[in-house]
This record gives sequence, structure tokens and C-alpha cells, in this order.
Amino acid sequence: MMILQSICVNLAVIFYLTFSYMNFNLQISGFASDKGKAFIEILNAKGGVVSQEVITIINKKVSKEINVPTAGKYGIKVFHDENNNKKMDTNLVGFPLERWGTSNGVRPAFRAPKLDEILLEIKVNDIVKVAIR
Repeated sequence: MMILQSICVNLAVIFYLTFSYMNFNLQISGFASDKGKAFIEILNAKGGVVSQEVITIINKKVSKEINVPTAGKYGIKVFHDENNNKKMDTNLVGFPLERWGTSNGVRPAFRAPKLDEILLEIKVNDIVKVAIR
């Protein structure tokens, strides 16, 4: 009987750890076309990548349920890989040639956004909107 109880407790812990992620809905707009894919990166408050997604664009929009470990602060980066080369194209100086966006709509003129500028509090079932341009 003790062995069965121990197995059940272990299975419950494994189930909890495996399925304890929370969801939020990410809605991205501003795509120039349906060509290519949307590349999405979700960062935790320390800058660690918790999720990367490559999504098909439909009607110049993307909507996707995203799973993250817990409610908390996350940053979102998106770019439109319109030519399907799996990278953000830039000019000779390093400025992006493809549409991109971040959470909080941060777009500094001469540098990439800093992590603390794009972090936002995300709770269970939140709808987070990101516009690219």
C-alpha cells in the first residue's frame, strides 16, 4: 500500500510540474502581408527566453495562446520574416529592414529596446497586443 501511495504522490508532482504553466493570448497586428512567418520571443524578467514561436500570418494578423511558467513580468519581441530567411534583415548600419515590434510599443530611434522597457505584467488569460511596423 505504501508503494502505491508513493507512486501516486510522485505522479501528482510530475503532473503539476508538467502542466502548471499559465496561458495568455498574444495578438499581433501591423503585418504588411501574409508572406513569411512571425518570429516571436518571450523573455522573463531576467532576460531568459521562456518561449520562441514561429507562426503563420493570416489576414495580416497573428493570434496565439502562449504558455509561460507563471504570472509575472515578461517582455515580447516580434519580427516579420517576410522573405523566409529565418533572420531579421538589417541594412549596412544594422537598422532593421523588416517590420518588428515589442511589448509596450517601445521603438528607440538608434538602438534596440532595453529589457526593462519592454517588460509588462502578464496574468492568466490576459490579452496582450503587439503592433509591428
